[in-house]
Amino acid sequence: MSRQLLHRGPDHQGVWIHGAVGLGTTRLAIIDPTERARQPMVSADGRFAITFNGEIYNYLELREELEQKGYTFRTTSDTEVLLALYITNGRDCLSRLRGMFSFAVWDDMKKRLFLARDRVGEKPLVYYHQNSIFAFASEIRALTALDCIPREVDLDGLHHGLHYLVCPAPYTPFKHIKKLKPGHCITIDSNGISDKRYWQPQFSDARMITSCEEACYEINRCLDETVDLLCRSDVPIGAQLSGGLDSSAVVASMMRKKRKVKTFCVSYDRHAADDEFRAARMVAEQYGTEHHELIFGEEQLASVNDIVKSFAEPFFSFVPMHAFAISEMIGRHCKVALTGSGGDELFGGYGIHRQLLAFNEKWKKMRPFFRAGLHHLVKKSPFSGLKRSAEKYARAGNQVTADFRLGPIHSFWKNVYSDSFARGAGSACPAELLLQEYDSWGARDLNEGFLAQQLMVCSQHSIVDIPDIAGMAHSVEYRAPFLDVRMVELAMRIPASMKVNMSAGKAGGKWVVRQAMRDRLPAEIIDKHKSGFGSSIPYQQWFSTRWRSFVEERLSSEILADLGIFDRKKLNDHFNQACNNANGPHELLWGVASLSLWLEEFI
Repeated sequence: MSRQLLHRGPDHQGVWIHGAVGLGTTRLAIIDPTERARQPMVSADGRFAITFNGEIYNYLELREELEQKGYTFRTTSDTEVLLALYITNGRDCLSRLRGMFSFAVWDDMKKRLFLARDRVGEKPLVYYHQNSIFAFASEIRALTALDCIPREVDLDGLHHGLHYLVCPAPYTPFKHIKKLKPGHCITIDSNGISDKRYWQPQFSDARMITSCEEACYEINRCLDETVDLLCRSDVPIGAQLSGGLDSSAVVASMMRKKRKVKTFCVSYDRHAADDEFRAARMVAEQYGTEHHELIFGEEQLASVNDIVKSFAEPFFSFVPMHAFAISEMIGRHCKVALTGSGGDELFGGYGIHRQLLAFNEKWKKMRPFFRAGLHHLVKKSPFSGLKRSAEKYARAGNQVTADFRLGPIHSFWKNVYSDSFARGAGSACPAELLLQEYDSWGARDLNEGFLAQQLMVCSQHSIVDIPDIAGMAHSVEYRAPFLDVRMVELAMRIPASMKVNMSAGKAGGKWVVRQAMRDRLPAEIIDKHKSGFGSSIPYQQWFSTRWRSFVEERLSSEILADLGIFDRKKLNDHFNQACNNANGPHELLWGVASLSLWLEEFI
């Protein structure tokens, strides 16, 4: 199992065996990179042992508290601080942590294993539990090294994965392997196994920010404080700089203290008038970073097999392609890089946020009308438009946001599913995960509910899964200031009307962040409309030209046909249409090609 994870930690490898319990670690040494901080780490009295993946950003503050209580440390690592905090506080230690983590602690006296995953799932944790065996790891690949785990496809997991671009927790594409949900912990002892949610934020009127000036001040204050914590490292640190607002804001915050920072950008064309290179270079020059650029070309198709092996599951997105490429470049220069991941989700950066804000105003006005039962009159109208409106506005908020997110994707898959799969696993409701998050956060409007759904479910592939797998495949640790718990809590206090300026069009997303950055970034960066990471890369063009034969071959593979999920004719029809239409479902069909590769590699 450990050998399968050497890419995650090439600096140290360790295995600790004690009776029926075995812990293994492959370590990327960032805090206290000396031999004394090796893992698995055992407490001085031999009772506790820990294996830990991630970083505890506030470890120095926690260490000072523990020292004042009489605890003596043998290392300067955050691992020892985490172990000491667990010994002192048990499961309650989780509420004190700022960081990204998955870890396991064995208590030999109580014969208890405790595992936990950070609040938003930046660090993965997958597990198998059957026939008196419990096995866990940071990646699925480590579990596939165990002969006791059958390699059976989970059709339910794949059905959900098709809708969320990778399988959302607790699902994986393997029938006997599960993902621990973000913000959850597991306890295993003589009483069995229990899975509990330890972090449940709630929206509240009590601390809502009421002015844009206050919001701007708090964004700068919180971002600066968070970035300072995330820059704690005993090895060189860099930043992913796409030229977008979020990554540029992070770099600006890093450079307040005149740090030596290397920045990295991936794009397609150095000479395009409005590409990522030009925007990123503008910020790099303003702050004097050591800037590096990577031109991504269509020849990168050769890496797709390695990417599928790293994910150990299909991915229905092009983003892993250039994420892997830039991670390889970063890995040649530094072990740690900060990113702007999560800014769009927290502060309303997508077009859908504008749509939800506009819809929400109408929805609030129409709800009393529907609660009174008068919508039945509209439903009987001979005009189909009125009927559709009645059905739309009568839905609960969690269903509205789920429709916005999953509606188009669900329609596509429903159209290409085989009849047998549509009647079986394909009939399950993938939106159920979204409905649960909306309700559990106490969302009071559509934008609040959508924030919860994005952060915990539907954006997991882009803000945590891809950065972790792509980075760790090249021994690079990505850190995301916007995903820190304090930034999440701040975003929950800012109303959607401040985050989105409806009159500013495509440049109206993240409006309050744009205002907060007026004194830090060039006006051109602040006022440009949203463009995604790697947006200049012409994947659709390559899909229809140089990559066409590869995709066509994968869609026609026998192993994919044997799986029985898709109607082959309908799939091929969509493929042919996509090759002749710039707005076709290219990424979804690309995902089916990766599914074919995954089946050959793992099943």
